[in-house]
Amino acid sequence: SDELLLQSELAQLSLARLFRLTFRPFEACEQFRMIVGSAENIRRTLRDSYIYAEAAIQLWYRTYPKETVEAHLTAARSLVEEALASGIKPIEIQRYFKHLNADMGLAWPTVSKIRGIMLRVYKVGILHQRVAASSNPVLAVETRSKTNYRAIVLSPKQTLAILQALPNVLHRMLVLTTGATALRASEVLALRWADILWEESRIRVSKRWSMGKDGPTKNEASDGFVPMHSVLAAFLGEWQTQTPHGKDTDFVFPSLRRDGKVPLSPAIFVADHLRKAAKSTGIAIEDGQRFGLHNLRHSLSNWLVNKAKVEPKTVQGMLRHSR
Repeated sequence: SDELLLQSELAQLSLARLFRLTFRPFEACEQFRMIVGSAENIRRTLRDSYIYAEAAIQLWYRTYPKETVEAHLTAARSLVEEALASGIKPIEIQRYFKHLNADMGLAWPTVSKIRGIMLRVYKVGILHQRVAASSNPVLAVETRSKTNYRAIVLSPKQTLAILQALPNVLHRMLVLTTGATALRASEVLALRWADILWEESRIRVSKRWSMGKDGPTKNEASDGFVPMHSVLAAFLGEWQTQTPHGKDTDFVFPSLRRDGKVPLSPAIFVADHLRKAAKSTGIAIEDGQRFGLHNLRHSLSNWLVNKAKVEPKTVQGMLRHSR
């Protein structure tokens, strides 16, 4: 848990910034939301650590001088305990969640995840006797899991147009591989050349790139293989002869700026290249509208089921969904 915290933005916060709160209802909820958004895998961070204030304090003991931490420790704990114990009422959280959806534009499934994290924080606080057992206001709060979000679905012709609009061969190969295999972004970025099983015409998926390192696949069903079409195999074979990182242990889609030590940054690629290429081909993407590598995965599955008339169960197996 400490390692996860170190890789999050929590390491960049000062004690004063985190704990200088009045803990009025909306401010307290907003603080939760800020910390929720501070790490890619914050759910695991909270699950494996103490209540977030305690975990942050332990982190700061290694980040700041001991005197600085101890000068704030008592006041910090007192503020957090008071806020968690009595500073937030169920109706206030309910109103805040409606505010996030109606005014801030967050989808209800996202709000539901925030609720789940807050619920877990309180439970851990109760377990460690930092919060009274009867003081979990999140239990009474309701959210919805239904969303109005509709993913942008690309046709094969549109995907080809995007490929042609990308001048960089590394970027083209990333889009082609994702579009032809429906791999998750974290899975395709974790691929090494040893995972390309040429003779078997398939690709091994045994890990994903998360928080700057290899990690386990999303679920047990995700650990497996995906078929590799002969056309994709031909392009990948040509790419292996061109890339400066073509050894079995090298990333298939390396960051050239980092000399291949890590894979390409998906966020930078999407923002600087993929979205621009898609827009240049006439695909309508509004500012702030979600569009990225996952749309290629969604588009392939949609085409297989609705156009190619492949059995949904077969497509589900290809996507390696848990259910």
